[in-house]
Amino acid sequence: MQLNLKLIGAAFWFLLLMGPGAAFAEEHEGEHVKLVPDQALSLGEVIDRAAELAPDRFMVDARNKTGKAYGRKASSFFAGAPEISVHHQNDFLISDQGLREWEGRLDLPIWMPGEKRAWKDRARAAGSEADAFRNQLVWAVAGEVRDLVWQVKLAEASLDESRAALETAEKLLDDVEKRIRAGDLPKNTVLLARQELAGRRIAIKGAERDYVDSAMMYKTYTGLDRIPTNIAEQRQEVEDDYAVPPVIYARRQMDYYQAEYDSERASWSSSPTITVGVKRERGGYDDRSIDSVSFGLTVPLGSATHSAPRRAEAAEKLANAERELAMAMREQKLALHEAEHELEVCLIQQEITDEHFRMASENLRLAERAFELGESDLMDLLRVREQYFQSSGVHSRQKLQCSLGVARYNQTKGILPQ
Repeated sequence: MQLNLKLIGAAFWFLLLMGPGAAFAEEHEGEHVKLVPDQALSLGEVIDRAAELAPDRFMVDARNKTGKAYGRKASSFFAGAPEISVHHQNDFLISDQGLREWEGRLDLPIWMPGEKRAWKDRARAAGSEADAFRNQLVWAVAGEVRDLVWQVKLAEASLDESRAALETAEKLLDDVEKRIRAGDLPKNTVLLARQELAGRRIAIKGAERDYVDSAMMYKTYTGLDRIPTNIAEQRQEVEDDYAVPPVIYARRQMDYYQAEYDSERASWSSSPTITVGVKRERGGYDDRSIDSVSFGLTVPLGSATHSAPRRAEAAEKLANAERELAMAMREQKLALHEAEHELEVCLIQQEITDEHFRMASENLRLAERAFELGESDLMDLLRVREQYFQSSGVHSRQKLQCSLGVARYNQTKGILPQ
């Protein structure tokens, strides 16, 4: 009775999955996102394309403009913008004795000793920081692209495995029906074969969904509907494991804030000013005008007190940059350990899965032979076949995971694909 209920349940699910819903799914299968393999497309070109679309690209332009602005200030002859002022004085509204005075003045802010050089250093540091930011951006995009292309490959592998399992289930159903007609198998055996076919169709729909999701992420991130055919990388080494874009960018940021701090130390609260003026005046009882020229020097007092807040803010930024550099160094050390350990473990697991897959393949061969000879039933064959497909899936994914591990190892070393 229990066996009959199982067979009835299997038949129900089979009819449900083989009905109009399955036909509709197959009809719309071609409408999903699909990436076209391109042998001429390199992984480096994909990274360049993705970097052009990265939102952080706007920050690169902003940082370049900042460096150029500092450079223009450092190249200026004066420490600030010159100012022209004009003054007029008369007694028309009060005593009305004919007093008239006109005065014009030109104020020229001057550089303090070392201040101009400090601003030049600040401009150079800003330019270097902008370049380092761009390199870090490309490096980060490379890491994203590497993960995306391998996720697509993993989804493709799972989809291929599901298609192979579906094809095997279709052949099995055809073989079972032939043997039932020949009288070699009982009629209820066909329900198990159809249940196996329905399960494989469920699995392939899930694999198609995973592929579409990964392909859509790749297309959105890179703007491409093509994917490189050859993405495998060789493990590479570098002389300095810490000469990677994140650490270099942290160093350049520290240099930038050091230059900013130095420029604040070299500057006063306001720049000393040289004043050149001309004056024309006429007294109330004298029709003659007197023209004169004046020179002056304005020096701010108490500059240290009023400059202290700006210098303190610059010192705080410098301290934070030093902290960021220390954190970047620590994160790089952990990333190196994780990448090396992940790759090492992956290669060991690959050897184990190779052996497991060889045994599963041999076991399947023996089970198929036993089923053909009538020495075992269909349930035994399906159980062994399920073990084989599980082993095959793990085997293929493990190889791809190790290739991804190599890519992540190179990424951690700061090596970008060409």
